[in-house]
Amino acid sequence: MVKRELARNGFCRTVWPGKCETALPYAFMSDTTLNNLSPERVLILYRPCSNQRFVKELLKRGTGIFCPPKDRDKVATHQKMFTWKEWLRLRRELAEGRYDAVVCFGLAEGLWRPGRFWLSNVLKLIKRFFTSFASFGPHLLLPTITKYRVPLIVYEWEDSQAIARKNWPLLEACTLYYKTQCPVNLFKAFLWQDKRNECVFNVSRSPRYQKWAQKIRPLSYGVTEVDYLADCIAPEKTVDVFFAGGVSYSWIRPDGLRQLRELAQEEGVIIDIPDKAIPHREYLQRMSRAWLVFSPEGAEWDCTRHHESLLVGTVPVINQPNIRRYKPYLDGEHALYYNVEEDGLKKVIRAALADKERLRAIGRCGAEHTRRYHLHTRLADAMLSAVQPTVL
Repeated sequence: MVKRELARNGFCRTVWPGKCETALPYAFMSDTTLNNLSPERVLILYRPCSNQRFVKELLKRGTGIFCPPKDRDKVATHQKMFTWKEWLRLRRELAEGRYDAVVCFGLAEGLWRPGRFWLSNVLKLIKRFFTSFASFGPHLLLPTITKYRVPLIVYEWEDSQAIARKNWPLLEACTLYYKTQCPVNLFKAFLWQDKRNECVFNVSRSPRYQKWAQKIRPLSYGVTEVDYLADCIAPEKTVDVFFAGGVSYSWIRPDGLRQLRELAQEEGVIIDIPDKAIPHREYLQRMSRAWLVFSPEGAEWDCTRHHESLLVGTVPVINQPNIRRYKPYLDGEHALYYNVEEDGLKKVIRAALADKERLRAIGRCGAEHTRRYHLHTRLADAMLSAVQPTVL
């Protein structure tokens, strides 16, 4: 028979409603991230996600069941929508030990909205039940998953360091909780989620949050090597700094653009900043022509630009990180970091452009690091490598 076990010693299995069998030590995933799980034995409960290329890679490694917030959302080819029939089938298969692991995406909406009148919540649940039944997929399967102790892996990509209260049932039941914007102080993931969480000292004293924090793992947003990537790499560098992206939702970005324009006016630094949205192919081509790409945080710190710039041979200049990272880029080895205070961006760009051979070396080393750890195919395998089957 097949016995489910965790690849690392000390990982816990959580039994409903959440009693840990063993303590779960915090540890990063090892360099050995081989995924030996059969796709037929991995169940993936997914919903629409901004990181679509990662979803595509993940679905190659399991049986996908689409659980969108609205039933009108279209299901991907060769995947199934969560329905009454699928619910009954999956309950039976989970009970029979059909799956070695379940991957569940962070929830779009919880069952109960705190602070709302109870009748309003009840009426909304009734409406959702009849108009958006697929959105109940994770909620309905969670008791079965925990009852039969199937390892549960959660993937959450929201641009927030907090873990929203709607995802707490998943966090309680899961084996590991992967988060792309993972706070340095893991207790801060629970701030402001209820009336007792307004202070990190209160959070840190809670046994529940102490247990939950041990399950949280960082995972980078990652990148996919698109088919046309090789055609986008420029034969030579003709631009000093490139940037494309929105600025309205980040205080850091407008200030950085001010510094870039001052460098262009006062010191002749050549900058390339499109004045409108451009196609992805053109975006990669123009990025490749630059020595540096200005890659500040937006709504949160990690983003695709950090990774894809290195694939086209351009070094990202990023503000100092404020999150816990997976296989991080090292300053001066894979990327360049700047301080947001006292025009720190100017200082880093001046020093970088003064040594082009160093930039070439950083670009080569950063591209190798990206292909080794931050491609979506690598990240999907890394997630699933935490849970491995052992044949007895």
